[in-house]
Amino acid sequence: MLTAKKVEYLEHPDAEFDDEETAFPVNWKVYELKLTNGKLKDLIKIEDEDCKNGVAKNQRISDSISVEDKDPVFLADDVVVYVLKFNDKNKLTFDKVGVKNDIRGRYFEAYDVYDDDGDFDIVVVFPARR
Repeated sequence: MLTAKKVEYLEHPDAEFDDEETAFPVNWKVYELKLTNGKLKDLIKIEDEDCKNGVAKNQRISDSISVEDKDPVFLADDVVVYVLKFNDKNKLTFDKVGVKNDIRGRYFEAYDVYDDDGDFDIVVVFPARR
């Protein structure tokens, strides 16, 4: 008999909240999954040079994210926003697939996955500090 194992996605064992930190203590990684006939065959890490981060200004977000003292981060039309939260153990974990306005006023990491047009395709949004 097989037993099921619980899996937590987008959670890192070292992702603890620290009041002394100005940035989040974990460098999240995004991977492209290569599937063949529905089976995972390979993982390709999205390189750090394809990532921009910062704290978004608290304003409406449409086609770009405005960041203090940095160039705007332009978003793909079909950008996917992943929102993280703190779980009951004060660790970061996946909360939901969000919308562009979930980025407002929050620390984010944006990834240019397809590298075809300079627009960022995935944005990971971190929770507000407690």
